Amino acid sequence: MYKHPLNSIKQGWLQDREADIVIQRDQIITLTEKNAGLRRENTALADYAQEMATEMQKIQDRIRKPDVDLTQSLPVDGGSPTALANCAQEIAIETRDQVTKDAQWNAQISGRPRRRFWM
Repeated sequence: MYKHPLNSIKQGWLQDREADIVIQRDQIITLTEKNAGLRRENTALADYAQEMATEMQKIQDRIRKPDVDLTQSLPVDGGSPTALANCAQEIAIETRDQVTKDAQWNAQISGRPRRRFWM
């Protein structure tokens, strides 16, 4: 049986085209899976960012309304420079203790330790 040369060329081209389609289909499946993974990761990152924003808001609220009344340790008459320095040191210690307590509380709430980058 005689085969025209164009038929064999056409047949070869069709086989090549079918192979290209299979490769492209596999690439599309792979990209779809990667896209789904990236969407899940993006959702997780968005949730984490929301959690961090909430924690940051709590910290800012605590800074605005501290549990410790820092004005109690101020000298009434203005005091000497030594008294003011001691007062400033007390305020710094109380603030540090409050921040440390807040950080420990946040670490207990979230279940993982946080870095103390504000100290």
